[in-house]
Amino acid sequence: MFGFLRSRETKFIEENAGKLDAISEDMAANIFVRDILVTAKKSWANVKGELATMTSVAEIDERMGPFDFALAGMAVQMQAPRNLFARDRQNG
Repeated sequence: MFGFLRSRETKFIEENAGKLDAISEDMAANIFVRDILVTAKKSWANVKGELATMTSVAEIDERMGPFDFALAGMAVQMQAPRNLFARDRQNG
């Protein structure tokens, strides 16, 4: 799972760090999602261990667990942009 994480966009940005004035919304979204997926993948073993001690869940799905964790991370992180824009520019 998550074998697709190194994208052309990410490589381009890494190679041109400090030289870019701006990036597109699509590229920013791509980087955001990939960063969350990478972080979830790296953290999953620790998170799974913590979940096992905190809950009465009999079995944690090893295949979907990291992905579900990544989706939860995205949901939390997507709340932050609301604080970056003036109220008249917010959608909802």
